[in-house]
Parts: sequence; C-alpha cells; structure tokens
Amino acid sequence: VSAQTRTAGQLQRIFHPLAPLRNDVQLTTVRQCSLQDGGMCLGLDLTVLKAQPDAVVKELVYTCQKEGFAIMDVNDSAKDYNWQLRYQNRYVVTLVQKPNISSTSLSEVMSVFGTKGINIIKIERLSSRDIASLQFTVSLPESLSSDEFSKHL
Repeated sequence: VSAQTRTAGQLQRIFHPLAPLRNDVQLTTVRQCSLQDGGMCLGLDLTVLKAQPDAVVKELVYTCQKEGFAIMDVNDSAKDYNWQLRYQNRYVVTLVQKPNISSTSLSEVMSVFGTKGINIIKIERLSSRDIASLQFTVSLPESLSSDEFSKHL
C-alpha cells in the first residue's frame, strides 16, 4: 500500500475493513516507511483464515483505493521464493580517508561498483563529524568472485 502524502489516521483507514474480521485474518508483518517526498509505503503480510479469502482481499483493496492509496498484490508466489539467496554474495566495504573522503575517491569506488554490476544495498556514515568513513553493504553478481572484486578496489 502506498500514498503520495502522509496524514493523521491513514493507517486506521487502511485497517478499518479488517476490524470485523479479526478472527479470520492474521497479520504477520506490518512495515511502514515514510518517503522523502512526503509519501508513505506500507508493507502488509496477511493470511486469511476464511474459506473465501478473495472477499477479504477485495474489501481491503476497495477501501484502500477509495482512500486514494495505491495497491500492489504479491500473492502466495512469495512463499516459493528462497530468501536465503537474497543474502548470498553480500559484503561490506569500508572507505576511510583523512581528513575526509574526497569526491574523487568516492567517484572511483562508485565507478568500480557500476562497471562490475555491484548492487549497493546500504550506505552508512561511520564518522560523526566529517565524512571520513563510509560503510557500503554490497551484493556481488554471481559472475564476480570476492577475490576478483578485492583486486579492483
């Protein structure tokens, strides 16, 4: 579920159609993210314990669309996905430069990531004042070994 703006009572309006069904719907995961442009994104993992789950999902989708929210349905196909694969080939790269990281150094690291098809999952600032150290969590493509990757840095 996503919306272009955040307003008071938004989550209450999304969950309202589920209230009468509390014995028939199991909410496993709720994750909300505020977007920089002022919008929000809400991830729901719910299991309908009723004989006809389509009616529950239909009511939820209808309510969300009526309130101006965008809906993306993932269905049961996510159950077949092997989530362990998502964490394979993950590495941490730490960039340190004193007194701070230059734009040239950062550009060169990003260039290596780009030319080798390396996906940046997360960038964290490790230094408190100046930007003297950054930590990149990256995912290497299967075609690139960690030894080969290290040689390019």
